[in-house]
Parts: sequence; structure tokens; C-alpha cells
Amino acid sequence: MICFNKNLANCARTIINTRSTTDEVKAASDIAQVENMLATIDQQLNAFGMIFPELYNSAIELDNQLRQDYKEIDALQVCANRLGSLLLSHNQTVNSSNDILHRLRMDVRGIFVATLLKHKGIERIDESLQQVTNPGE
Repeated sequence: MICFNKNLANCARTIINTRSTTDEVKAASDIAQVENMLATIDQQLNAFGMIFPELYNSAIELDNQLRQDYKEIDALQVCANRLGSLLLSHNQTVNSSNDILHRLRMDVRGIFVATLLKHKGIERIDESLQQVTNPGE
């Protein structure tokens, strides 16, 4: 299984939360939007077993906007797919609540990658991914 490196995620989050440049402020705001969207989706799924169309459409709009703002999201997706991940590519149709959850999580990881690349935490996108044999590791 291909996963995002948790140590790098923590490093990116620290950079985003402690720097005050325009890029980091935007990244913090974008991540907050995604995390709020994920929490709202989770609440609807737990309460009703489905995502209502208005929320689903808002989630797709947010995902599309972030993928325009951060080219690293699609690049990370391509990299993960090359390594054998079953994650969705940008061109695939989003047709289930599970798909949009995966896409939004990938958006956060892509924002982390953009931050790490900018601050020289990584040199290449593939450095942010790791092979995990036991997902509980």
C-alpha cells in the first residue's frame, strides 16, 4: 500500500502553521476548508448514510478549485498511481461519496507537497510517498 509519509505531513503542517507568508496563509486556509468539508461529509454519512447533493457538489467544486491552484495535487496523484496506488486520477469521474473523500484527502497531501517543495523539505514529489505493508504502521 502506498501512503503519504506521516513525518513529512507533520513537517509541512508545522511550516504552514508557523510561517506567515501569503502562500502559507493560503495553504492553511485551504486545508481548513478541506478539513471542514471532510468533517461535514462525515457527519452526513453517519447521520443519513449519504451525502446530500448540495454538499457533494460543493465538495467537487472545492476539489476542482484546489487542483487548479496546486498543480502538485495531480502530480502527486500521478506519482502515487505509478507506484501502484488505487487513488483516483483527476480525469476520472467522481461518482461516489468514497471517491470525493479520497480526492479531498489527496488535496491536503498535495498542499503539503507544494509546501515541502517550496521550503526544500523534499526535492521530488515521490519522496513524500512510502510503501507500507501493514497499514497500521
